[in-house]
Amino acid sequence: MRFGRIFTRLGLTLQVVKTALASGLSWILATHISQNHYPYFAPLAAILTSQVTLADSLEKGTYRLAGVIGGVILSIVVGHFVHIGAWSIALIVLVGMGLSTALRLNSQITSQVGVSSLLVLAFGQQSGYAIDRIVETLLGSMAAIAINAILVPPNVIPQAEEAILALSRLMADTVRNIEHLVEVTGHNVNEPMRATRSVVQETSNAARMVKLTEQSYRFTPFYRKRRDRIEHLAKAVARLEKITIQIRGIGRGIADLDRSTLTNTGLRSVLEATAECIRLYGECVAGSSESAGRQLGIAIAIAHTRASVCLSDYMKATAVGTRLELAGILTDLNRILTEVNA
Repeated sequence: MRFGRIFTRLGLTLQVVKTALASGLSWILATHISQNHYPYFAPLAAILTSQVTLADSLEKGTYRLAGVIGGVILSIVVGHFVHIGAWSIALIVLVGMGLSTALRLNSQITSQVGVSSLLVLAFGQQSGYAIDRIVETLLGSMAAIAINAILVPPNVIPQAEEAILALSRLMADTVRNIEHLVEVTGHNVNEPMRATRSVVQETSNAARMVKLTEQSYRFTPFYRKRRDRIEHLAKAVARLEKITIQIRGIGRGIADLDRSTLTNTGLRSVLEATAECIRLYGECVAGSSESAGRQLGIAIAIAHTRASVCLSDYMKATAVGTRLELAGILTDLNRILTEVNA
C-alpha cells in the first residue's frame, strides 16, 4: 500500500503503466509482422486506445481501426485522380470527414478518417504504406486491449457496496422523517422535495460507481466471481433508482394532505415500517449483515399489515380528494415493498 502511494505520487498510476506496456508490446509485434522498419503507428495506436476499462478500450480500438480503414480506402481511390497539394489535401479531408458525418459515424471515426486519408495520400506512393498503416493500427489496438484484459483496475466492489449501503440508509431516513418534515414546515411542498433531492443525487452517484465497476470487468475472461457480484449490485441499484421515484411521489402526496389526515390514518407507522425495509434491503445487497435477509422478510410482512390497517382507516375518510391522495401514497409505498422484496 505504501509503495502504491509512492508510485501514484510519481505519476506511475495503473493506467500509465498499462499504456506503457501496451506501446512496448505493440512495437514488438509490429516489428515481426509489419514490413515497415519503424512501425511507430503501432505504439501510437496503443497509446490512443488504452483506456481505464476494457470496454472503453474495445470501443476506442474499434473506432480507430474503422477510421483508418475508411481513410485508407478513400485515399487510394482519390489518389489515382489527384496529386498531393493544398487543394487535393483539402478535398480529401473534406470528402472523408463529410462522408463520415453524413453517415452519422462516431466523431472518433470521423477524425481518424481525415488523418488516415491525409497520411496515405502523402506517403501512399511508398510500397505497402497503406497496408502497414492498417496492420500497425490493428496490432496497437490489440496490444492495448490485451493489456487491459489482464491488468484490470483494483477491486472497487467494496466501495460500491458501501455506496449502496449508505444510499439505502439515506432513503430510509428520508421516508421515516418526511411526514414530520411536512408537518413542521406547514405543508410546504418544496421542503419534502428538497429532502428527496439529496436522495436523487446519491442514487445517481451510486449508479455511476457501479457502472464504472461493471465496465472495468466487462469482456474480460477473468474474474468471473467479481463480474457476477457486480451484476448483482447493478440490479440492486436499478431497483433503488425506482425506489427514488416512489419516494419523490410520496413526498408530494404527503404535502397535499391536511394535518388531521396525517395524524389519524396510521400513515406514519407504514412509513416507518417501509423505511426499515429499505434499510434492511441495503444491508442484504451489501452483505453487511448475515441476518438481514431473514429480518427483511419479517419487516416486509409487518409493512404490508400496517398498510392494510391504514387502508381500512382511510376508507372512513369523507373527502374524496383525501382518499385519492392517500391511495396514491399507499400505492407508492407498496411499490417500494415490491422492489425490496425482490
